[in-house]
Amino acid sequence: MKAQIKLLIIFSLIFIGQYFFISCESPSLIDSPPPFIEIIEGPNENQVLNVDEVYFKWRGSSNDYLFQYTLLILDEDNVDTTYVDTTAWDITNEVYFSNLDEGVYIFKVWGKSGELLQSTSRKFEVNAITGKTLMFYKKETNIKLGDTASISIWTENIDSLTAMRVVVVFDKSRLELVSAQKSPFVERREFTQVLLPAELSSPGSAVLNTVNNTGKLELYSGFLTKNGNQKGLSGSGSLVKLNFRGKRKGNALVEFTKIELVSANKNIITPDLPKNATVIIE
Repeated sequence: MKAQIKLLIIFSLIFIGQYFFISCESPSLIDSPPPFIEIIEGPNENQVLNVDEVYFKWRGSSNDYLFQYTLLILDEDNVDTTYVDTTAWDITNEVYFSNLDEGVYIFKVWGKSGELLQSTSRKFEVNAITGKTLMFYKKETNIKLGDTASISIWTENIDSLTAMRVVVVFDKSRLELVSAQKSPFVERREFTQVLLPAELSSPGSAVLNTVNNTGKLELYSGFLTKNGNQKGLSGSGSLVKLNFRGKRKGNALVEFTKIELVSANKNIITPDLPKNATVIIE
């Protein structure tokens, strides 16, 4: 009798084990992996790039995902600002950015599947310029017809700067210079900035009319220290902001034709050849 009971228990355990195994194999009882969106190609987090271009590719965990993305850049106060506007929702899962300015960027992509919305991001830095230069920021700007675009004259890796003279030419058939303004960057470095001609900051002035009739801007700027501990302006940042209005559709080129820089010890600073800026008027 005891043997029969023991045998019955063994058969019962085998039956229960088989049922448990089959149940665990059943797809209806296995937890599905959570949905996700991930960047599968592109720079690593906080990677420094020595080129001014970058490629990203991403994916969702299912084929019904729609995506949108944006590119942000950290400004001089380390605040993220829009560099590339957020795109519309579509199935695009890759992007190539070229002609990027120097700086720290955050690429952000969103994915949605039904009511599910997720996002992921990647921070990276573009440090393609190794020498000292004066350049335009941004190198490429998109605006609507009649809107205003701001392009900064930007110092990069220049030390002990006390004065500059630059000549900038632009496509006068497509662009109109509205004003030229001093930069907060200089004030934050505890320097006083002189910008000449002073009328450049006054929209509609005779000086601006001449600039727009010729498509040529010549300006001078000096940087005066507020204390005796500094011998000249150093670092990277905006020196002068040029505000252009788009007056005709198309691509308008803005370029330097003359750059003269003077250091605190009255030596001439010879910068590397800068790239031109392009304003795309739509």
